Amino acid sequence: MFATARRHIRAPFNVDFADYEEKCAPPTPSPRSQHHAAGYRWSWTRAFNRRRVVLAALAIQAIGTVIYFQEFLLSHDELSVNDDFGIAPQHGSTRELRAIAFDRGGWNAIEPVLSLALIEGVGVRVFLGGASARHFQQGLLRADSRLIVTNALEDWNDAAVQSAVQEFVQVEHGGLLVAASQSAEGTRGAVHAICTSAAHAVLVEDMYGTSVNILAQISVECPSAANATLVTVGDKIGHGLVKSRARKFPGVTLLTGAPQFDAVAEWIPDLPRRRASLRSHLGLEEREILLLIAGQPRGTHEMLTLVKEAAFDTGARVRVLLRPHPRTPESERRLEREIRSQVAAAFFVEADRAEYPTSVDLLPAADVVMSGFSTTNYFAILLGIRGVVYAGTPSLLEDLSSEKGVSRPPEADAGAGWFVQTAEELQRVLAEVRATPESEAMQKVRLAQEGLSAGVDGQAAKRVWRAMIQHCRLSG
Repeated sequence: MFATARRHIRAPFNVDFADYEEKCAPPTPSPRSQHHAAGYRWSWTRAFNRRRVVLAALAIQAIGTVIYFQEFLLSHDELSVNDDFGIAPQHGSTRELRAIAFDRGGWNAIEPVLSLALIEGVGVRVFLGGASARHFQQGLLRADSRLIVTNALEDWNDAAVQSAVQEFVQVEHGGLLVAASQSAEGTRGAVHAICTSAAHAVLVEDMYGTSVNILAQISVECPSAANATLVTVGDKIGHGLVKSRARKFPGVTLLTGAPQFDAVAEWIPDLPRRRASLRSHLGLEEREILLLIAGQPRGTHEMLTLVKEAAFDTGARVRVLLRPHPRTPESERRLEREIRSQVAAAFFVEADRAEYPTSVDLLPAADVVMSGFSTTNYFAILLGIRGVVYAGTPSLLEDLSSEKGVSRPPEADAGAGWFVQTAEELQRVLAEVRATPESEAMQKVRLAQEGLSAGVDGQAAKRVWRAMIQHCRLSG
């Protein structure tokens, strides 16, 4: 029974509950309590046969273990809706969850978990900063109306972030949910929150490696808080990066899957209709290839240069839809505008941000999706878009190495996407995506994408929430 229960808990993401239980076990009894316990044991062994007592104790312990795992599986197999659903808790209680998000990708990762907290009757207050705050103020951030957004700090310096975040988490709460971030302000905001909060923290990665800088800093600045921090990662790549790059992190890391990808299971059956509707709305003809560029803070102008050189030398008609990254500096935007001015305006397609806030919203219309290492590319892989391109330009590779600790995108190395560094390589992709019958190269991409998609079951948010139930003190 024990082995069966353990296998059930670990599948399909090998969630390491053994490590989790060990790190979160109750503290070791004091020497004084151990002394009293020894006295009681001596009294019992004088009255009864020592061997029988030991065997009986072991039997009771085994029965207790079986009962514990039965109760665990019954209580965590499906999330229940509490009777107090819809009733907001009083401000500042252990039945309240506090959440912090700066980068938009981080918000996307924690939002499904917050929705489950609301279903469970837990009140949620949210602190938004950086790109998430800007999108919220512009009406571009989709959020449950029951969420209470108490702060939206768009401008930042470390002192301002520290003051605002510390004030936010100093009020009593039962748990802290932090969206991992790689921006400077997001990293510092997460560190200040975890180091200040009296509650246990759960840090959710949006993609591989986004938590590494945060873990490194809290391990130095507040080791005791780091010890009480749980990190959930989306895949084995992220799990390996955390283990290798944040070796001094004393907390627990669980492989749960990425909550933001849970929606893929709902999208796929409706994808043909979404594609037809969106392409019609964008004014695209069936024969036109739509190349969606998910911009990065640096290097987007390099991708535009590749596209400009490749598209004019191919027989297919290519249209480009560019979505700049929220953290793109003005110097990068100037370079992007300069390149755009060199081609006809009809080369580009525009989409209303109010209607399609993120690049992910535009994926159904795309034939080719290009980025350096954006989460959008991974979404495209899960949706089965064959022309997923990872651009290996100098700026993008430099940022990939510094932020993720890898020299090439792991998805491209797995064969699920195309790694391009020249216009000629991009031309090949543009030719392959519409080729019939499907080429051998495209068949390999399809099989690799299916392999990556196999582990995405739409249950990641539930696994993160279950871990929070154990880790935090969200009592009634």
